[in-house]
Amino acid sequence: MAGKEVGRLVEVPIDDLPEYEPDGPPCAPNPNSALNLGGFRWLGMDGELLTVPAGYEELLASLVQQAEEYGEDPQLIGASIHGYHGVNLDRRTLAYWEDAAARGGYVLADLLQ
Repeated sequence: MAGKEVGRLVEVPIDDLPEYEPDGPPCAPNPNSALNLGGFRWLGMDGELLTVPAGYEELLASLVQQAEEYGEDPQLIGASIHGYHGVNLDRRTLAYWEDAAARGGYVLADLLQ
């Protein structure tokens, strides 16, 4: 996607995105999504950085255990603590999440490190 124009040039190439890329143009993620940043951190669609709130450690541990039992990604399930559906970054939503990070005063590439 580096160098490909999508309404604007993608300024920060992210090399470790999944190889699978569904056909179609860049798009926004489903409503009520939160981007998985790793380390049980998520980026809300409004640019808010979400973490595990104090007092929710037991709930998170329970969600992690359930996710592992069903072969799910605990990071994605953990976003439900905030009422969001966790999603991973893909090439079609990259520009959207870059803009969401900017709305919150962040740079997406920095949040992903």
